[in-house]
Amino acid sequence: MRASIFDIQARLVMRILPVIAKEQHFALKGGTAINFFYRNMPRLSVDIDLTYLPVENRGSTLKNISNFLCGIYGAIKNQIIDSEFFYKKDKSKGLTYT
Repeated sequence: MRASIFDIQARLVMRILPVIAKEQHFALKGGTAINFFYRNMPRLSVDIDLTYLPVENRGSTLKNISNFLCGIYGAIKNQIIDSEFFYKKDKSKGLTYT
């Protein structure tokens, strides 16, 4: 039986979450978090929603979020060898990872 896109995405998220959990500056939130850890809700998609926890001024917050996401990116690339990332650099928003 062929795995659905949802199943493939869910397995990938389960491989990535332990790496992200090591970064204590973020909290997991949203429907995927509820689905995996609290209540089994029907979902059409799987994504990772993070909230940056420290309260800082805007400039420091944006810089630190970008730095911490770069660290998560590096950790995932090192620990999950077959992973691929695509990101774009936007002058106003920093890096966007997909």
